[in-house]
Amino acid sequence: MNYALPDFDTLLELHKNDIKALDQIKKETTEAFISKVSEKSQRRLRGLQFQIDMELRRSKSPMDGCIKLSNMMHESLAELRSHLNAAFDTDLADSGELNFDTAEQKSARILPFSTCR
Repeated sequence: MNYALPDFDTLLELHKNDIKALDQIKKETTEAFISKVSEKSQRRLRGLQFQIDMELRRSKSPMDGCIKLSNMMHESLAELRSHLNAAFDTDLADSGELNFDTAEQKSARILPFSTCR
């Protein structure tokens, strides 16, 4: 399923005058994207889209919905950071970079890039 998104001005006009049509475009583009991934990923993405839709439905205003979705993303990012910390067995420095002083040093052979002709 291929879906061409309307230009920005058309989307803005729909936002101002026909929010149902804009919502339909959102649903169609979301489905077009989800249908292109593996079945396992489709189930996960549909579950995530359900959570997003429910948070937006429970929201008191569009700004409240935006804040709730932002919080969901921050929680997911914190969980990812936790998993990365565990995988590297080190803490991320305040700067956001890995602290290699405590990480195990490994060696690797560096392969040169060759030009394609």
